[in-house]
Amino acid sequence: MSITVVCVTNAIHRLAYANHVVALDVSGHIVHQGSFAQFQSDTDYLHGLAVEQNGAIDPRDAAEAPVQHRHETVPKGPPGKDAAQNNEESESPGRVLAEFATYAYYFGSVPVWYSILFAAFIIIQDMSVVDTELPFAIVDFCANFSLIIMSVILMCVFSGYFAAALVPFVAFCWLVQKFYVRTSRQVRLFDLEAKSPLFTQFLDLLQGLSTVRAFAWGPRFIERYLDLLDASQRPFYLLFCIQR
Repeated sequence: MSITVVCVTNAIHRLAYANHVVALDVSGHIVHQGSFAQFQSDTDYLHGLAVEQNGAIDPRDAAEAPVQHRHETVPKGPPGKDAAQNNEESESPGRVLAEFATYAYYFGSVPVWYSILFAAFIIIQDMSVVDTELPFAIVDFCANFSLIIMSVILMCVFSGYFAAALVPFVAFCWLVQKFYVRTSRQVRLFDLEAKSPLFTQFLDLLQGLSTVRAFAWGPRFIERYLDLLDASQRPFYLLFCIQR
C-alpha cells in the first residue's frame, strides 16, 4: 500500500505490531533500532522498560527478581488468527446460573414509585392492547384454569387409579420443567454472550469507519464479522432446538 505509520508509545505490548522499532532513552538518543525480534534480544533494555512500566514495590525486590519474571510482560509476537477465537472459550462448569434472587435484588434496588410510574406509562402506551386483547386473554385463562381443576377433581373422584398416578405424574412434570428451564436459561445466556462481541464490533466500526476506509481494512473486517456471526448463531440454533 506504500503507507508508513509512525506510532510513538511507551506500551511494550504494542511493539509486537511494528515492523521496525526505534528505542530512545531519556535524553532522546537512539538506544536500539531494528525488528522486534532483535529488540527482544536486548534483554537489559527490555527488562528495564518492563520494570519502569509495571513498577516495583521495593527496589531491592526489583533487583533480585529473576530475568524470566521480567520477560513475562513482553509479548512474543503479534497475535495470529487464533486471537479471534477468544470469545469462544468454554465456560467453567461451576458457573452459577441466574436465580430468582438476582431478580429480587434488581427489583429491590428500584424505588416502588418509579416502578409504578413506569408500569403506568407502559399501560398508557398500549391502551389498544389493554382494551381489546387483555380482557379476552384473562377470560380465556380463567376459563381454561377452571376447566383443568374441574377435570382433575372429577377424574380423581370417579377413577381411583388416576388419583394414585396423579402424584408421580406431577412430580415427573416438575422434574422435566426444572431441567428444561435451567437448560434453556443457560443457553439463553450463551446466546447473549455470543452476540455481544458482534455488536461491539459494529459500534467500533461506526466510530472508526474513516480509518478502516483509509487503510483498506474492509476485507479484514468482513472476515472478522463473518467469524463473529457464525459464533453467535450456534447458541441461537441450540436455543431454537430446545424450545421446539
